[in-house]
Amino acid sequence: MVFNTALCFVLAGGALLAPFSEADWYRRVTAVIGGALVFVAALVLAEHVLQKDLGIDWPSLHAWLHDSNATPGRMSVGTASGFLMSGAVLILATRVGRRGWALRCAC
Repeated sequence: MVFNTALCFVLAGGALLAPFSEADWYRRVTAVIGGALVFVAALVLAEHVLQKDLGIDWPSLHAWLHDSNATPGRMSVGTASGFLMSGAVLILATRVGRRGWALRCAC
């Protein structure tokens, strides 16, 4: 597991630990965490699409693993897409009304 994947898992877990008792605080916390997930995942996807190193891969943390990976430390496209969708759900889930049952089920 690369550093960015672990970071995104910690952020997503933090969103699950946020208490529901204070609705305004919960909405802000989940929006900030969701925004961070979207930001990291979008940067990783931009690296894949542009085939450029944007400096977020932390290759020095993965230097001990001597494999033939051309981009050490880069999250896979599928994982980044999953975290992008998770972040979007975290941002949108608290902003839907009763008719947004499909989005709430996605959470």
